[in-house]
Amino acid sequence: MTDIDWETHESRVQHVRRELLAIGRLIEDLPPGEDRTARQVAWDENLMPLRDYASAVRARDAEALALVALVHGPEVVGTRSDL
Repeated sequence: MTDIDWETHESRVQHVRRELLAIGRLIEDLPPGEDRTARQVAWDENLMPLRDYASAVRARDAEALALVALVHGPEVVGTRSDL
């Protein structure tokens, strides 16, 4: 699992987001006849660490919600139907 450094969390997410947007713009700017494979591979390579990081954040959030439900009861946390 990916470690989460909460001190740098926001800047890390913003950095990856900017990289993905830049690569996405490069892909969009290619003429229709050009091969987009290399740029798409770069997009995917940058997206994988972000997905891993997001999974780690979700897992940590789920663990925190489970602890709150255990201590204060499930009615405090709610259910998916409350979303």
